[in-house]
Order: sequence, then structure tokens, then C-alpha cells
Amino acid sequence: MPSVLEPVPAVLFCHGLSSHKETFAPLAWELARRGIAGVVFDFGGYGQSYRRPVSPQANLSDAKALVQWMQQQPRLDAKRLGIVGHSMGGTTALEMGLAHPELKATVVLGIAGFATRQSPANLLFGSGVYEQLNPVGQMQEFAAIAAGLPPGQKLEAGTTLGSFALGTARRLALSPTIDHALAPYDGQLQREAIAWLEQAFNQPLSTLPLAGARLPGRVMAGVGAAGLASLAYGRWALWGGWPLRLGVGLGLLGLLLWGQSIAGAGVALAGLPVYLLGNHTAGAKKQAEQRAEQRAEHTLRLASPRQILLYGGVMVSLFVLAIALNAAVTGSLSAMPEAIWSLPKLVLNLLIGLPYHGFHRLRYDLDSLPGTILLGSIFLLETWRPGQGLRALQALGQGLLGWIRQPVNWDWQQTSWQSWTLVPLLLALLAGVWVVQFRAGALGTEAGLFVLRLFGLFLLLPGSLGVALVRSRWFQRLEQWLGEQ
Repeated sequence: MPSVLEPVPAVLFCHGLSSHKETFAPLAWELARRGIAGVVFDFGGYGQSYRRPVSPQANLSDAKALVQWMQQQPRLDAKRLGIVGHSMGGTTALEMGLAHPELKATVVLGIAGFATRQSPANLLFGSGVYEQLNPVGQMQEFAAIAAGLPPGQKLEAGTTLGSFALGTARRLALSPTIDHALAPYDGQLQREAIAWLEQAFNQPLSTLPLAGARLPGRVMAGVGAAGLASLAYGRWALWGGWPLRLGVGLGLLGLLLWGQSIAGAGVALAGLPVYLLGNHTAGAKKQAEQRAEQRAEHTLRLASPRQILLYGGVMVSLFVLAIALNAAVTGSLSAMPEAIWSLPKLVLNLLIGLPYHGFHRLRYDLDSLPGTILLGSIFLLETWRPGQGLRALQALGQGLLGWIRQPVNWDWQQTSWQSWTLVPLLLALLAGVWVVQFRAGALGTEAGLFVLRLFGLFLLLPGSLGVALVRSRWFQRLEQWLGEQ
């Protein structure tokens, strides 16, 4: 570890599209434990940054300004600076590394891009076998070009070529347990990035175990505790009545207004599901007698926790199936077939990483006057009409299910000629747009196939299977049985 007065190496972290600086907080924390400073920030238009349209060129300007700021800090070693990026931020990091030779290390996660053998300095590509955007074969090809290998040859994962001292070190790291969105949270890629940066900065390789990788799990454990608290609140609300609901609601709203994006907003957001579920539990118990006396067709049947878990399991299963099929279609699984046994770990990472990411995204979206008014309105409405929010959501869900399950009756003889001509006209219009974009160079054959693959595997196929599943009789019987338990 460096002394107190000795300048330390530093790394700039660039987050991805529709993301925020918390994405790299676990990895930045790990580097700080090892004597390497980490600078996390929000691009303009994201998180808590200034407002502007999404722009790759503006992203470069933001990153350049931060690198210049880092070079001026006396506690940071201007001769040992690096950059790390994920997805959109990975593209920015790669372009920054190409344009700024003073950056001694570049780590790109979840995205590929062109590089030469000399630039950027000490380049690490990190990705997952279940990556949706850049398959394993494509990552190997780009890494091979960067390593200066002959055309047609691929750089195998886990192989380091080149010299750190000369800035020509090149490596491809692959994890079998992540997709595109989860790359910054993956423990294996974090270890690869840490070791890479330590070597690029001529630091001794550390033996500290990873602790930052457990940060998302701790946040989700807090969410689970909030779920248990909702049950307790539901019981207290039975005898506490409206004074208790008013006190809790105003207390949470006060925390929000007091803390904004610091602790208050986090506690208020964690308290919102507790408040909604607790009021729902209390309202459901108080109205149980009244519902029993009403006719079934006039009563909104509330979904049981088992039914909610059933639908959640269906959604997760369909998403994982789409990820696995995409890896098979693109050849990523054939490149690393043993990754098929890591699917359970992938599911666990999805259940922890995505909610952690979404929690911070929601927290930043509500860090504004409109967001505060919206969340405050929900608290006040729920205090006035307990359980109304979840009942409205369940009514919406049941209406959607009813629409999906309604019988499909199509009488082609009653279809007007206008309807018959509408479909071919729309197809002709789509084909025309495709041809115009193709001739303009904005949409090539490869890009078109890429869009069709993502649309088919991640929208059309899961949607069709989901509709067929919820329409099946055995699924409806299972749903009914779970509701009666």
C-alpha cells in the first residue's frame, strides 16, 4: 500500500447506456482497497449529472474533462491513469484510450471495438458467454486484431499477449455466468480487471478476497428485510388505524424530503413497498368479511404471494431461455460449452444484479422535484385509501390476463378488403425503409440480422411462449390451486 503522501494510480469508470455511476461502485471500492483510486461519475443526461441529449461525442467530452481533472489532482499519479468502461461507456473508454496515450490501461466490458497492437495501451476485453450484443467469436476476432495476430486467427480467452512495460499487453477474459447487463457486477471479471490494472500500474498483485462483489447481494438482503417488515406493519395497521398509517406515511415522506438522493431517498424507496404491502394486508383482512358476502363476479380477487411468485418465475425462465438460445445461435456456447452448467449461477446473478441496478436507477430518477411530488403523492394517497395502489395494479394485471385468455375468433369472410390490404402495405413500407437505410449506409445486412435476432429471441419468442403458457388449461389450474392454498 502506498504511503499517505505518495500519489496513487487512478482509474476513470464510464457506465453504460441507461445506467449510472453506481454500476462501477463495487469495482471502484475493490481498487481503493488495493491502493488504486477510482473515479465514478454520471455522463451528462444520466443519473445526477447535467441535462443534455444522449450523444457519443458529448460522452467523449465528459470523459476528457474528467481525465484532465485527474491529471491536476496532487494525490493522483498523472503518469499512472487508466480507464474502464461498460457497454456505451466501453466504447467511450476504447476511444479515449486510442486518443490519449497518457492512459496506461484500458478495460472494456461487454462490448467490442477496433484497436491496434500499440493503441490503446494495455487493453483488456472482458465479456460473458451469454453476452447478447457481441458473441464470443466476435470478441475473439476483435481481441486478435488488437493483439496483432494474423487474419482469421482468434485470441483465446485467458491468454495474455504483449508487454505491460511497452503498453502492448492484450487479453480477453470471459465469464460463463453473466450476460451484457451484469458484466460490471461479475466477480470473475472484477478479478481480471483488478489484476490487469495492478500489472499495468506496476503494482504488486494483491491477494485480498473480493468484498465489493457482495454489495448488490447486501442491498437485496435489505429488500428482503423490507418484505418481512411489511407483514409486521400490516398487523400493526390493523389496530393502529389511520393515525398509524398517517404517521408512517408522513415519516417516510419526511425522510425523502430531508435526504433527497442520500440516505433519505433510499429509506423512503425501501419503505414504499413496505407501506403498500402493509396497507394491502391490513385492508385485505378488514374487508375479508365484506368480500365473502358479495358475489364472486363483483369482487376483485387478490393475487396470492404464491401466484405472484409463479408469474415471476415464468418471466425469469423465459428471459433465461432467450439468453441461452441467443448464446447457442451465435456460437458462444459452442466456443465454451461448459458454460451451460453455469445457468443456475446466471439466474442468481440476474435476481441480484438487475434489482440492485434498478433500485439506484429509480433513486436517481426520483431525485428531482417532479420525482419527489410523485412519490409523496403515492404515500399520501395510500394513507388516505389504504391498499388502493396494489388493488389498482392487480385489477390492471387481471384485465391484461383476461384479454390474453379471451377466445380467438377470426371470421375471414367478415374481414373488409381494407384490412386485407393493410398488412401488405405495412410490409411494403417496412421494406422501403430498409432499402433506403441500406443504400444510405445506415443499416447493413449484418446490422439488420442483428436487430432481427434480438427481436425474435428476446421479444417475439418469449412473448409467444408466455401467451401460450398462460392460455393453457394446466397452467390455469395450477394458478387456481396456488390461490386456494
